[in-house]
Amino acid sequence: MNSGPDTRYTPGRPKTPFPLVRHLSVHVTPLLVRTPISANQVTTLSMLFGLGCSWMVLQGVWALDVVGGAMLVMCYILDNCDGEIARIKGQSTPFGMRYDSFVDFIVHVSFFASLGIGVAESTGQEMWFWMGWAAAAGGTINYAIGFYI
Repeated sequence: MNSGPDTRYTPGRPKTPFPLVRHLSVHVTPLLVRTPISANQVTTLSMLFGLGCSWMVLQGVWALDVVGGAMLVMCYILDNCDGEIARIKGQSTPFGMRYDSFVDFIVHVSFFASLGIGVAESTGQEMWFWMGWAAAAGGTINYAIGFYI
């Protein structure tokens, strides 16, 4: 369902302060557009950064939490870039939109669950384990509601 580039989309500096990640992705998207990488490949790369972040915070080590935080920021930047690339290159498809939403779901659920487990392990406080799983359940409910609306 490739209908060509979206001529209404104009890349450039954001006109509003939110989302904040847009102020970062606006500098990354032009670099990625010049490559043969597709929007769905950028979505997959975003997922890899997000799952890498989840693995880092799962370890419960402060230094790895910092690296994981940087990976999560990169995940969000790429998550914003994939849609921009799809519009610029005319690669917007219903599959791509569903894939992007699914990747967001996977990253959020794995991050919250991993963060809860990692903090519980490092502090010895079981409450964080349950808080992480509660947040993961909230992410699942959010995805399910969005899927059916």
